[in-house]
Amino acid sequence: MSPGYSAVVLAGGEGARLRTRAAEDAGTRGFTLDDAHAVRDAARQSLYSGKAADARAQVVRTLMSQLDRLTTTIDEVDRAATALLPPSEPGTGPSDADLLQTIPGIGPHTAATLLGELGAPARFTNAQALVAYVGFYPVITESGQRVGTPRLSPVGSRIARRALYLAAVNAVRRSAEWRTIYLRKRAQGKPAKQALIVVAVKLLHTLYAMLKHRRPYNPSRLLVAAATIGT
Repeated sequence: MSPGYSAVVLAGGEGARLRTRAAEDAGTRGFTLDDAHAVRDAARQSLYSGKAADARAQVVRTLMSQLDRLTTTIDEVDRAATALLPPSEPGTGPSDADLLQTIPGIGPHTAATLLGELGAPARFTNAQALVAYVGFYPVITESGQRVGTPRLSPVGSRIARRALYLAAVNAVRRSAEWRTIYLRKRAQGKPAKQALIVVAVKLLHTLYAMLKHRRPYNPSRLLVAAATIGT
């Protein structure tokens, strides 16, 4: 961070509006380093010139330094997890990790997370058992005459569910086939989050079939029968 950054201020005028909008946009998808830079750049345009400008700038510098260190640490953990992925055995074809990464939205980090949480997915008797193990099924709470809103079961691996949900978001963004499944559910009146859970469940079905039959991702088979939840 440059010494001139002490001129950064934290309130007022057009800069405050831009800064608020950048922070709100970042909050919907996780706060990235680019988002932090956007907040910093917006702060530089602020009209605030109070006596605490230097002290507040020091706080910003400290937070940015912490963000840089955390980002570096996360990158190191991602590289370590990727390095621990089991390689394919000679003459056996691609490894589980290699097969998973043929699916749009699943990279080395997500593959490592899923294999670490699920073990060998093909060990389950069928895809439905894998879905149940992860906890992607609705639970309805009843009390007397009152029936609660269906929600996902609290059992299963939260880490795996989160990894699959984020993979579903990426798949919908990057792949026309996965986006079609998502839009189908939205057209049926499902909220965006529930439609993404449908995509995540379909991801589980897809990766189970791929690993069981040792075949890479085939988009032509994806739209034959979309997975559903809560229908």
